Amino acid sequence: MTTYKPKSPAEKATDELYDDTHFVEYTDEEKEYLEMFRAKRDEAKATVGPDGFKPAKNHRLPKTHTPGFLHPNYDPKKQGKVCVVCETQKGTPSFRRDYTREDTHADICAACCEKFDATEKRLKGRAKKHRLNDKQKAALKAVVKQRDANRRSMSKARSRKEMAVRELAQRRLAKDHLLPFIQRFNDKYDAGWVHRAICKRLEKFSRDVAEKKSPRLMIFMPPRGGKSEIASKNFPAWHLGKYPDHEIIASSYAVSLPMGFSRKVKDLILSEPFKQVFPHTRLNKNAQAAEAWLTTKGGGYVAAGVGTGITGKGAHVGIIDDPVKDAEEADSETQRQKVWDWYSSTFYTRLAPGGGVLVIQTRWHDDDLSGRLIRKQKEQEAELTEEIERITVEIAEAQEQVGAEALIAELKAELADLQYQYENMERWDILVFPQEATFDEYYHPGTDTFYDESDRGRVKIRAKGDVLHPARFNKRMVTRMKQTMEPRHWSALHQQNPVPEEGEIFTKSMFRYEPVVHDWRWSDVYIAGDLALGSRQHNDWSVLLVGAMDYEGQLHLLDMSRFKGGADPIIANTLALLKRYEKRIARFGLEQGQIQMAIYPELKRQIKAAKLAVPMAEGKNALKPVSDKVARSRVAQAMMQQGRIIVPSNQPWVEDFRMELLRFPGGLHDDCVDAVSWLARMTNKVEPPRRPSTTKIKSWKDKIAAHLRANEYGGGHLNA
Repeated sequence: MTTYKPKSPAEKATDELYDDTHFVEYTDEEKEYLEMFRAKRDEAKATVGPDGFKPAKNHRLPKTHTPGFLHPNYDPKKQGKVCVVCETQKGTPSFRRDYTREDTHADICAACCEKFDATEKRLKGRAKKHRLNDKQKAALKAVVKQRDANRRSMSKARSRKEMAVRELAQRRLAKDHLLPFIQRFNDKYDAGWVHRAICKRLEKFSRDVAEKKSPRLMIFMPPRGGKSEIASKNFPAWHLGKYPDHEIIASSYAVSLPMGFSRKVKDLILSEPFKQVFPHTRLNKNAQAAEAWLTTKGGGYVAAGVGTGITGKGAHVGIIDDPVKDAEEADSETQRQKVWDWYSSTFYTRLAPGGGVLVIQTRWHDDDLSGRLIRKQKEQEAELTEEIERITVEIAEAQEQVGAEALIAELKAELADLQYQYENMERWDILVFPQEATFDEYYHPGTDTFYDESDRGRVKIRAKGDVLHPARFNKRMVTRMKQTMEPRHWSALHQQNPVPEEGEIFTKSMFRYEPVVHDWRWSDVYIAGDLALGSRQHNDWSVLLVGAMDYEGQLHLLDMSRFKGGADPIIANTLALLKRYEKRIARFGLEQGQIQMAIYPELKRQIKAAKLAVPMAEGKNALKPVSDKVARSRVAQAMMQQGRIIVPSNQPWVEDFRMELLRFPGGLHDDCVDAVSWLARMTNKVEPPRRPSTTKIKSWKDKIAAHLRANEYGGGHLNA
């Protein structure tokens, strides 16, 4: 008679997949206990004979039980369970059958179960042949009742084991992966593909921090999409569970937001499910304030607002969640510069060696914190690439020279240094999730990368126009939001593009093009300038824009000079344009301000020296910046809506001009906007040039000839 029920293939696969030794971190005491448990189990299994279970001495498990230890085959409440049938029949309370069936701890031993099954079979067989008397019916009823009780007991035991295996599997998954960790504390969390992608990237970010690779990660996602729930509330707790000696600094536009995140993270660490997954991460009882708390391993969490001081704090992980409060702050150049100064001088200096930075936000402006970091990376890459190419060319030229070994060695050393800088420069990993897909999106599971075109190994995750997470915001909800919101706010908050594709103040439909530059020889030419000093990457551009007004009052853009530099380049470019269009210039003006006041005397002196007759926009016609840039641009906007501003499509500067106008006011630069605004203001209320008359003007000779003809036929004083 076989006492143990064989396992099904599914149970075997489950045991192999979720073996207990992979899911529990045992202490030395627990390991000793586990070995004792397995020895007792093996000894018990070896005692099974053909007549049922033959108990050996000392089969009881040890009474000691380690708190927090969980094993699928052990239930302390049923430890050393006595077989109720054997005890009743034999009257021996010390008689025990702990392992009668495989790790079930049933109320009845296997031998008695077999006996009841045999009795039931015998009685049922007799019932088919003969009618049972009342005594036999009562015996059969009792046997069936006991059999059902046995089966329920066995079923409960198997359920307990399955629950234990499942619990251990969930613990292991929660320890290794972020999404199961989140779902362990919130079983109603509805995760989509986007949340799985974010969790997977954050897991890599955590590993890179542990390996001191200095990871940099940006996540751009629509509001209420779950980015803060994952990255600011659950990720810090999960990371501290794995690395309790790490320090985390979390910041936002106001300290109240990270304070709320801090309380959430602390509550997770104090919860019992967290202790089951991460038994070695505990809070320091003497440091549990909401704004800053510590772990017993030396790690901790600090909540801070953007712009606040965090001197003296350190961070293996620095989290910035929404550094911009609203559109008003995003449009403020002063506020944007304040955020940048805080990041570069305060936040960044708190990072530990190999520490990581995580930026989570919705894009408000081209020049917000994320925009500056991305632009700085591109500029640094371009500068290093240009320098590497230059040094490479110089090395090739030096190799053709005789006796240039020392120069070649010096250039190669400089090239090696530049290549090292390029390979080890700060690079950001950027995840952008627009609310509506702007193209078909594909994902490669092997490389964990998103693509905009299909290829081998790539899986299509959504088509163009599909919403991000329909289970939360379906297509109807997204359409309503899009119809209600301003185009710029929709593009920034939901599409993660701070500039609408169609433009906001200047739209694509406003642009009117002509194939070639207008013939300005019979038009009035106007030149307006918006000036800026400085040649660095972050400085604004100086822009000089030239337009010609035709007979119908339409303004044709002729030329644009866009450059960076000090006073000398400004004067040189201005003189070049004045000389080119001198014969037809109706007015020339520069925006009044400190720059104009600084260069104007020298500019006038050089104009006089070049003998240029240029009408200047001075006095009541001076270009005074008396309003903000948006209000100033309304005249140009109105003229473009009326089709009165025409752009030549064959000029190289047109694309920069067009993109800057489309990105205004959320774009990084607005110099072209200022220039066209001044040009529109100069020409909006002036009379267009008069069209030349087609009637031939008579000369004095024509008049005399006409007079002679009149006297010849009609008489006159010459005939007298």
